[in-house]
Amino acid sequence: MKAITPRSDVFSFGILLYEMFTGELPWSGKKQLGLEQTHSKQEIPDPREFNEDLPEELVHVLRRITSADTQLRPKSAGVAMKVLFNIFNISPEHLKATTNRDYPPVANDNIDSLLSHGLERWYATNGTYNLGLTKFALIDMDRENINLQMYGRFMLSQALTYGYNDDQWWQITENPRERLGVASEMLQKKSESITGRIIGHLIDDGDIRLFPREMTEDMTASLLEIGTTSDNVFLRQQIFDGVRILTQPGHAWNDVSLNKDQMKRLGTQALEDSELGDMAAALIGHLRSASAVQVILDHPDEERKYATLLLIQQTAGNLPSFVQGKARFRLTLEWIMLQLLQQPVRLIGAYVAAFLGASLGIGIQVYLTYRLPNFFDIARVTTSLEQGLIVGTIFGLGIFLARVIVERFQASSTLLRIIFGTLTGGVVMNIALFIFHVLFLNTPPRGFLVTVGCILIALTFSIAGLLKLRIPKILLSTASIFGVILGTWIIHVDSATSSVDLTPIFKYDYAWSLTEISSAAIGVAIFMGALGNLIDLSVLDE
Repeated sequence: MKAITPRSDVFSFGILLYEMFTGELPWSGKKQLGLEQTHSKQEIPDPREFNEDLPEELVHVLRRITSADTQLRPKSAGVAMKVLFNIFNISPEHLKATTNRDYPPVANDNIDSLLSHGLERWYATNGTYNLGLTKFALIDMDRENINLQMYGRFMLSQALTYGYNDDQWWQITENPRERLGVASEMLQKKSESITGRIIGHLIDDGDIRLFPREMTEDMTASLLEIGTTSDNVFLRQQIFDGVRILTQPGHAWNDVSLNKDQMKRLGTQALEDSELGDMAAALIGHLRSASAVQVILDHPDEERKYATLLLIQQTAGNLPSFVQGKARFRLTLEWIMLQLLQQPVRLIGAYVAAFLGASLGIGIQVYLTYRLPNFFDIARVTTSLEQGLIVGTIFGLGIFLARVIVERFQASSTLLRIIFGTLTGGVVMNIALFIFHVLFLNTPPRGFLVTVGCILIALTFSIAGLLKLRIPKILLSTASIFGVILGTWIIHVDSATSSVDLTPIFKYDYAWSLTEISSAAIGVAIFMGALGNLIDLSVLDE
C-alpha cells in the first residue's frame, strides 16, 4: 500500500525472469508472491526444481530481485542483468535503442489473442478461469474495440473478479439478464470480495430490481451460504438486506425452496441482540422460513426469543401455525400494540384531525338544519358546537380506526385489512349516528340506511388508506361521504312511508331543494374528508 517506484518494476522483472528460466510462474500462478509476502516471509520458489542445470547463485539473485524489502533489490533492471551476465559468463552487448517498437497492429493482435485464449479457457473451466489483473487491465484499455457480443460476459466476470472498472463493465453489459447470469456464475466461486461487489451491483441495478422473479433459487442459496457463514459483519448485512430487496416474499411458512441448514444458521444469527440480528429476523419474516422460526422458538432466553419473533411477525404479518398457546397470544398482543403505538404523536394528531373534521362536519349539519328563525341565534351556535363535539368524538374515532387498521398493519393481507377496517370503523360510526339521532333528534334510526351508509364511508376511508398521495385520499373520501349523505336522503324521500321510516344519515327539511341539500352535504363531506386524511399513519419505513 505504498507508492509505486522503479523498484516495483524490478520486482516484476524478477517474476518475469523466473518464468523465463523455468517456463512456469511461481507456484504455477496459483499464488502471488507479493500477496504471500504481505503476511509472511515467503520467498520465490527454487527454480532448480524445474531445471537442475541452473546455477545455485541464480536462486539467491532471483530472491534478492523479488525481495519484500525494497532496499535489498537491485537499483535497476540493468544492474540485475549485469549480475546475471556474470553468473552465466556472458559478455553484455549494447543494443541500439529503437523507437515505436510496439506497433498498433501487434498490440491489437496481442489483445485479440488474449481475449480468444481467455474466453476458450473460461468456457473450458466453467467460468473459473481468470486472465490475471495485468492482462485484464491491458484489454480494458482497448474496450471500445472489443466485440461485446462475444466477449462482454467474459469481461464482466473478470471485472467483478478484480474489482477493476466493474461499474463500467456492469453498465456496458446492457441486457439485465446477462448481468444476472454472470453474477450467478461468479457467486459459485464463493469469494467474499466478489460476492460483496455483486450484491452491491444487484441492489443498485434498477432493471434487476423490477424483476425479482429473475433471482434464481441457486443465486439466493449462494448469497445466503456466505451470509450465514462469513465473519465479515458488513458483508452479512449487505447480503441479508440485498436478499430481502431482490427476492419476492415467501407465500407460505415452509422451506420447500430454501436450504434448511442455512435457515437454521439464519435463525441462530437472528437471536443476536444487534443490528445484524434484527436484519436476520426481518429476512426470516420475508422468506417465511419455518426452520428458522423453530430454532428461535426453542431458544431458552425468553426476552430475546420473543423480541426476535416479534420482528419476524412484523415483517411477515403472521407466524407459522406451530407457534401456539401462550407464545402466540403474547406475540399477537405485543404485535398489535407495537403497530398501534409506533409514532404516538402522529397517531394523536391523526385522531385529533379526524375528530375536528367530524365535529365541524356534524356541527355544520346541525347549524344549517336547526329550526330557529334567526340564523345567527346563540342557541343555534351552542347547540351545533355541543352536538358536533359529542358526536364528532365518536364518529372521528370510526374514521381513525378504519385508517389505522389499513395503514398500520401493512404486512397483513390487504383484503383482511380492508374488511376489518371497514367493519370496525363502520360500527363505531354507526354508534355515533345512533347517539346523534336518539339524543338530539329524539328518534332512533330505523331501517338499514344509516348502517349501510356508515359501512360505505368506512370502506372508502379503508380503501383510501392504501393510496400514497394525500389529495386522492381526500377526494375519494369526500366524494363518498357526500354520495352517502345525499343518497340516503333521496332513498328516504322516495321509499319511506313516513318521516321516521328508512332513517337517512342526516335529515333535511322536506321543502329544501336538491341544490340546498347538496350544498349542506358537501360542506359536511369536505371537512370530514380533508381533515380525516390530513395525517399519514403509515410506518412502513420505520
